[in-house]
Amino acid sequence: MKWTRSELLKNSVHVNFDEDVTIDAHAFDGNLLIEDAKDVHVSGSGFLDDENDRFYCELRVEGTMIVPDSITGEAIEYPFVSDRYSGCSHSQLFFVADISGLPASGTSSACR
Repeated sequence: MKWTRSELLKNSVHVNFDEDVTIDAHAFDGNLLIEDAKDVHVSGSGFLDDENDRFYCELRVEGTMIVPDSITGEAIEYPFVSDRYSGCSHSQLFFVADISGLPASGTSSACR
């Protein structure tokens, strides 16, 4: 999910998205709490505030995290759902992927 500034300005109101997302397992390298994520689906809408150079979006992220069991260390599946309102700023491309602290494929240097 990425758009150029000109693509966002063409829509001038809202863009909608509803996509399955693949998160590379290497995104979790060094993370002791999450080993992987699968069946991740992101939906929502967003708009560009050109005057303030910000992209605002409302997101719903659903999927399954693969996490180590706290006692055995065995990998277990943990379903998750997260709703979030976020604002991002970036020079040319806007990446809407850094959601609720989950590592994302791509970069989103100024998402909050």
